[in-house]
Amino acid sequence: MTGEYEAWRGITFQPARETILPDALLPYLRAHSHVLDVGCNKGAVALFLGQAGHRVHGIDLNPDAIDIAVRRAREVDLSGALQFEVADLLEMDGEAQFDAVTMIRFLTCLPDEADWRQANSKARAMLADDGLLYIQDFLLTWGSDDYRRRYEEGAALGWRFGNFAVRKPDGALQFIAHHHSAEELAELRADYRTEIFRPYSSISIHGNEVLMFELLLRKLPSST
Repeated sequence: MTGEYEAWRGITFQPARETILPDALLPYLRAHSHVLDVGCNKGAVALFLGQAGHRVHGIDLNPDAIDIAVRRAREVDLSGALQFEVADLLEMDGEAQFDAVTMIRFLTCLPDEADWRQANSKARAMLADDGLLYIQDFLLTWGSDDYRRRYEEGAALGWRFGNFAVRKPDGALQFIAHHHSAEELAELRADYRTEIFRPYSSISIHGNEVLMFELLLRKLPSST
């Protein structure tokens, strides 16, 4: 794990859009599906899926977020359907046991290209044949002068293109984020069947307009 990704163990994530739910995933799930929610944060997605009748294993680096997720599951009597664990996808070894894997605003937290590729490989390995990979994340936002300048500043520092600094109000570095290129989208979609691809406009952690994408992929038995 790189130092940049490690920082998420202690970051309290407070985005402009607090919750993004995988509504579009629900019609594709079989009854009582087993879902791995990567970067589950405080459990909103797991609770949403649990209330729809699915079993969810949520993982996150941040122990405080996991504590909140566990408490929230108990409060709505879903502890039997939802499990939460302080864990790192990059360090997990698992069989193809999940019907679906969700990664919502997770890949943006992986500025290191090797980590990004390893996360995608791990997620694929944990999917059963015909399983679903659901992603919502950020796209390069060329129309924004602010983002374009920040991408260029990151590139000048030797960072992976699309990486940029997210700073605290005092100017100190909070974390390095990543926005995805068309080439990276193509890499994500390789060896899957695309069920949904939807780019859309959203709001960033600091209230800036930013492009995002929703992607639902199906793992085909013939490609394993």
